Amino acid sequence: MALPPRDDRGYGGAVITGAHVLLYSNDAQADRAFLRDVLGWPHVPAAGGEDSWLIFRLPPSEMAAHPTEHDPSIALYFMCDDLTDAVNQLSARGAVFEGPPEDKDWGLVTSLVLPSGARMGLYEPRHDTAVAAYDDVRRHVGELADRFAGYESLPGDEHDHA
Repeated sequence: MALPPRDDRGYGGAVITGAHVLLYSNDAQADRAFLRDVLGWPHVPAAGGEDSWLIFRLPPSEMAAHPTEHDPSIALYFMCDDLTDAVNQLSARGAVFEGPPEDKDWGLVTSLVLPSGARMGLYEPRHDTAVAAYDDVRRHVGELADRFAGYESLPGDEHDHA
């Protein structure tokens, strides 16, 4: 299935083409190994090969702007379809969590503790997500592409008079 060109993805005409999240760590090597080996994220070496600086591909993402009475800030939460299953699978691979999942109005949430002690939020949303909406569109486009893949022209096309 071919993806739409970047300028059709709804990111301001491709002015913004992605996000680069920075994890500042006092044990970057251990955190990189965790992201690579425990989470299994694909990566590329930025410089010096596999044993140096790795840049990881993140799962699809979305961003929301929430009101606050505190200082403005940015928080990072990773999403999953089933938090209990995710915690069980990741725990079996050696992951540590800050505590048991908490039940919030908007979903189930916990924090994944990296080897450096940094925490990353992990939650199972109870709300509609932009990721799911985009995945639905991609799936439907793929189904249509598969359906018409063998046609030289579409049925009903005025040029289809052979």
